[in-house]
Amino acid sequence: MGGGGTKVQNIGAQYAQASPEQNKLLQNQMDWFSNLSPSINQLTNFGSSSLSKVPQYDYGQMYSNNMPQQNQIQAGFNGLTQGKLPDGFADQQGSYITGKMGDAMGSTMAKWADKGLVNSSLAQRAFGDVQGWASEQLQKNHLNNMSAAGTALGNSQQALWSPMQYASEAQDAAMKLPTQAFGLAGQLNQPIADLLAQLIGQQTAMSSPAQTIVSQKESPWGAIAGLAGSLGSAAIACFPAGSLVSTPRGDVPIELIKEQSVLYGEDYQDEVVIETYEAVKDELYTVTTDKGVLRTTKGQRLMMPDDELKRIEDIQIGDQLIYKESYAQVQDIRKESGEIKVYELDTTGRNLFWVDGFLVEGMVEESWALR
Repeated sequence: MGGGGTKVQNIGAQYAQASPEQNKLLQNQMDWFSNLSPSINQLTNFGSSSLSKVPQYDYGQMYSNNMPQQNQIQAGFNGLTQGKLPDGFADQQGSYITGKMGDAMGSTMAKWADKGLVNSSLAQRAFGDVQGWASEQLQKNHLNNMSAAGTALGNSQQALWSPMQYASEAQDAAMKLPTQAFGLAGQLNQPIADLLAQLIGQQTAMSSPAQTIVSQKESPWGAIAGLAGSLGSAAIACFPAGSLVSTPRGDVPIELIKEQSVLYGEDYQDEVVIETYEAVKDELYTVTTDKGVLRTTKGQRLMMPDDELKRIEDIQIGDQLIYKESYAQVQDIRKESGEIKVYELDTTGRNLFWVDGFLVEGMVEESWALR
């Protein structure tokens, strides 16, 4: 460890590694996907083949071709609303009635000619009666004729547009096969896609972006060197191996934490380890609470409920310490003697992190000078 001054660290992006359980799950899913892959490909190929067979129609051209006749039909409907029969319908009905009347009148006149009655007043009255009857029948049947004409116009309109309807139905029916094939292929592939997205999301959430850290402080090892004659190794406040540090990857033994590792800060936000330290101590404090146990060395500061940091040697039985998301009450404090290797961390932010569930302070220049 060097002396003091400005320290610049470029910390690359930290990508959390997948756990063994995640790797196993991913491998199982990949095996499952490999088994299903031929079926997915077959469904996709079938869908593509079926899609090429879907009939294609130019609905715009069909519509344009139908509009002249549609306009005629609409004119017929407009005439009906005014009490007028379509020209063709009225002409045919008139021709029919005229023909029938002509046949009947011709037969009657032939018979009357044989009897010398053609020019008689009786014949003239009979002709007038027939004409009156024909006119009366036309009037009586007008409403029926209007209804029949409307029905005929409706049938013509339906027949005009039915080909477009049938074409659309045929096209929809032909689209069902490729749609179903593509849908089933997507359903088979969805679980692996969801799993990969979930794993990527977890890895991203547990990772830390690249950053540059500039710090201006005296190296704690320099301070120790200057005080070596009077303080020696007693100035180092650390934690023994096996102490668990809270990180996005779970609890990690402090001896495995490296520079640029990501751990949880005081509000469980991501912080980055700037530097790690090791030392050998000959005394260790064991603090037992109603929630857990913490082992550390003299001079280590722990967070109290009032946001105060207190040294381990100043803590008393009955005091409360910040523990995870609640408080822990101190029940016992003991000191152990014997050489033991210890570890300490220096982090970004307020240099606070979690060890064995307790919120503790990392390496601080001021505390090193005082210890």
